[in-house]
Amino acid sequence: MSEQEQEQKPTVVKGFTTPSRRFTAGQTVTPQDIDGPVPFDRWVELEHIVLPKPAKAGKGTKATPAEPDTAA
Repeated sequence: MSEQEQEQKPTVVKGFTTPSRRFTAGQTVTPQDIDGPVPFDRWVELEHIVLPKPAKAGKGTKATPAEPDTAA
């Protein structure tokens, strides 16, 4: 798996344990990986999991201008 693919997934920044799994810092995780009484969103609020930042447009990528309204 490339670094770019890993950046697209939530990442553990502080290790934590659920009833059936242990997560270490640097590990990628999905909501389906989390079980137990503490939901995925709560681990994010507690700053144990960091969500990926939105991807930025690459160089040379221009937004297409809106077409002028020709219906008059």
